[in-house]
Amino acid sequence: MEKDGVLMTDIQWTEELAEEWGNRTTGRLYIRDQEHFRQSEFFLNQYSELKTEIESILNGEIIEQKFSMTYAQRKSGLKYLPRLKSTPLNKGIRQRFQQSNLDFKYEVTYKEGIFYDSKKNQGFDFALWDQEYNFMNFRNLCLGRRALSYGKDHWNKEIRKNSGWEEMNEKLRADKLGKGVDIDHKKRTPTILGEIQFGNWGLIYRDILKVVQVERDEDVDLLIYITATGNLDKRISTATVNFKKTKAIFEEYKNVLSMPIWLIGIDIE
Repeated sequence: MEKDGVLMTDIQWTEELAEEWGNRTTGRLYIRDQEHFRQSEFFLNQYSELKTEIESILNGEIIEQKFSMTYAQRKSGLKYLPRLKSTPLNKGIRQRFQQSNLDFKYEVTYKEGIFYDSKKNQGFDFALWDQEYNFMNFRNLCLGRRALSYGKDHWNKEIRKNSGWEEMNEKLRADKLGKGVDIDHKKRTPTILGEIQFGNWGLIYRDILKVVQVERDEDVDLLIYITATGNLDKRISTATVNFKKTKAIFEEYKNVLSMPIWLIGIDIE
């Protein structure tokens, strides 16, 4: 946000500017910091359209936000403390993802070697994977050589809940293939996992555990981790995940996390 051509983050707060901040409902995000782990930049160079689209998502306006201004009395005078609620911020970024050209799935869970987009809680915020490869793995889990004892029931339940699975079964005729036999299917597109994290800083360890669980069965080509930095970090809370803390933790766990990681710190004007 600008005032007479100057960013509000660069000038001294006044009563007028404080009121203006509290009345806002929109804001413009921009990527302020980035860090690459395990040569994620080489993956992004190979998939440059993906990189460009994500940068476009994270450099732009978000709507329906909750701005507010709090105050603290100091010896030097009244201190202005601008705030921004993280829940609408997270929602606004997700909306920008969903309005993009990317074929991501949202609220994704991973269990027993299968990705599900059935809107369960505690999953990945967004993800991209080879749909046919994943579906054939699901078929093998339910109907293959070492199928689940409740495989048929699981098949019927999940095939209705996950978008596009009924159509894919008709295309591949997966349930008509030899029962009790695993069907090999080559993976043709990369696996990308994504998190948008503005919650309590301890949640980053939960996110790391989720990724490690996926890595036991599946090669992850890229993890995209989006969090706050700069003024946005200060506007949310001092006890939340931010770019600096996340970078340090990823450095600490670099021998555990074997996939390329694109860490992105976003700020707000």
